[in-house]
Amino acid sequence: MNRAGRCIRVSVLGTAFTALACTSALHLPAVIDVIPFRLIHGLIVVPVYIRDAGPFPFVLDTGADPSVVSTEIVRMMRLRVTPRSYPGFGVGRQALTVRGTVLPGVRVGQIRSRWVRAAVVDMTRWTMATGVSVHGALGYDWLRHRIVQIDYAERILRVLRYRPRHERLAPGRRRVVVMRFRLARYPRMPVVRELRIQGRTLPAGIDTGSNLTFVVRRDRLRARGIPVFMQEREPQTVYGYRGKAVLYRARLADCAFGPFFWRLLDVYVVDPEHDPRPGSRERVVTIGNGFLSRFRVTLDYPERTLVLARGEDAASGPGISPPQ
Repeated sequence: MNRAGRCIRVSVLGTAFTALACTSALHLPAVIDVIPFRLIHGLIVVPVYIRDAGPFPFVLDTGADPSVVSTEIVRMMRLRVTPRSYPGFGVGRQALTVRGTVLPGVRVGQIRSRWVRAAVVDMTRWTMATGVSVHGALGYDWLRHRIVQIDYAERILRVLRYRPRHERLAPGRRRVVVMRFRLARYPRMPVVRELRIQGRTLPAGIDTGSNLTFVVRRDRLRARGIPVFMQEREPQTVYGYRGKAVLYRARLADCAFGPFFWRLLDVYVVDPEHDPRPGSRERVVTIGNGFLSRFRVTLDYPERTLVLARGEDAASGPGISPPQ
């Protein structure tokens, strides 16, 4: 009898302790750290420390897999690189061969990582062409276990323990839009299936490493019989990790993204040879900061959830017609 009584007491005490621990966890603040960033030519640039050296400017790039580091940092930090090289992917026409490395002791704000995998890329030409001096990109290896909130208006990046309650509301609200995403096979970029063009649902990649609005693959649209209305015959030049790429401005009719709808949507059209990333088969459209910056964007990688919180004029601006 006494033995049974002891068992009951231990069980009750254990339950109470577990409940107390869960209650304490719920009262922890949602925000782990707040990291200021600069928005340079539409790119999110954050200060990164490696072995407490720095800060080095890195782009926050959801389309980078793995992360990227410049050859200059590798030489300065005397980091080891893989003996074998492998083909590198990205926007551009030039062949790109990279080697791998591991960035030790990475710190962004107060967020520390013991190591981050990275591809070593010579970013000299990219910096000269774009005018943006950066030493790398924080990509999937840094993001994969985190919840990050990009506040474009305040120019701050929040790293969260959990998403705030108002961001867990069901999709369909005008102010807060919640979408599920999956990861493309390579690069492991968030891909949502909330984009509809002329009634067809198309996969769209979320790419914070792009300062454009909507970039569409010409061949993928043709395969689906979707007409493209070209606006300008003169190409526009952009620069990626593989050098120069050519885009054309165009318009697509009857487009919807979540609850937003456009009769005519201004887009950029890219040919497949200028964006040969293998994941291009899994996404027809890439959505960059040109559109995302109208929102406060939360990327919840553990739960594979994208949240867009917007203001009165969130979906209006240069290059985007207001939704109807």
